[in-house]
Amino acid sequence: MLSGNDESFKTAMEEVSAYLQEATDRTEDEKLVEALQSSIDQNSQMIQIMSDEDLTLTEKTSKVQNAGSAAECEKNGLRE
Repeated sequence: MLSGNDESFKTAMEEVSAYLQEATDRTEDEKLVEALQSSIDQNSQMIQIMSDEDLTLTEKTSKVQNAGSAAECEKNGLRE
């Protein structure tokens, strides 16, 4: 990321999301499905933010932190 190689990050995160999706498809545990889907959604959001060439690294970091805070609040039934 620091060297500007966003593509390798994107590829790695997409692979992680694919594994999570495979686990989601195989389980019947609804709570696990919900948690895995949340992780997939967060990964997708992270990919979008980190792949945005119009943002500086500082802006990307800030957006990722804000996205994480919002997800944590939502998970705990709180509003940010």
